[in-house]
Amino acid sequence: FFGLEQNKKDLSLRPIIEWSIISKRKYTSSFPKDMKYADLVYKNITEFPMEILEIDEVYGVELFFNGKVKLPKELSEKLFNHITIEGEIEDENYIKECLKNTAQGRINKVRFENEEAAKKLRMIREQEREEKRKQTFFYKLKHFLKLKN
Repeated sequence: FFGLEQNKKDLSLRPIIEWSIISKRKYTSSFPKDMKYADLVYKNITEFPMEILEIDEVYGVELFFNGKVKLPKELSEKLFNHITIEGEIEDENYIKECLKNTAQGRINKVRFENEEAAKKLRMIREQEREEKRKQTFFYKLKHFLKLKN
């Protein structure tokens, strides 16, 4: 099911993805192929939603498991700014390994921070800003005038 959740403080709305019972089928992603950025919430899940791994940049993810937390090893290769995980954790070291590229988050309401991952994310953001700046008219004009002189 898809619905909305409202923040009580500022009345903003955010999408909520819930589970539903469907007949068994081959996996198909419900996300657009060109989706580059996401902030996602999954509630009442029993398996990790693998479509998250297909999105280029996931800013934040909230995963609320019914029962045991099951994360794929491939998750350790993705950079996340924030992740929230709720559920039964059997192997805490495995979960930490899967989240080694996550800047900050909460696991069963216990907060964690990873400065190394945060630094990687800041460097990527800075490179993206620099690339965008190089595309501006004033940047190009400035460098054109330098070449003329």
